[in-house]
Amino acid sequence: MRLRPFSLFAIALFLSHSVTIAQVSGPNYAWISVKPEVVRCDTVAAGSNGHSSFVVFNKGEVPLQIHAIKTAHGGLVASCNKALISPGDSMTVGLRYDTNRLGPLNTSVTIESNAANTPTLFVRVMGFVKQ
Repeated sequence: MRLRPFSLFAIALFLSHSVTIAQVSGPNYAWISVKPEVVRCDTVAAGSNGHSSFVVFNKGEVPLQIHAIKTAHGGLVASCNKALISPGDSMTVGLRYDTNRLGPLNTSVTIESNAANTPTLFVRVMGFVKQ
């Protein structure tokens, strides 16, 4: 029996996809999720309290290690109190933004971790600072 090139490609694609699924859905993985997925800071007055937060959950079976939390906007600072989240546990990430910068706030926070589902996760942050 002679296999055609397309058949070999289809078999290779199926086998590689099966291995990927097995690696992600195996018993030893960290699984990241956040709530809310989009942080809405609403409209705030200039010079007022520019604080907000979101929660990071580990829904996996091994500790979730946070390698880095970065902001894409110079006026936004993210802070957290731990770099390791136990299975089933959560952590709050605090956000502080500069309310002396007038106008829209439309940026993101990047979380880099050992999560099997999303090793690099982007959390959108939106708001508006008015005069």
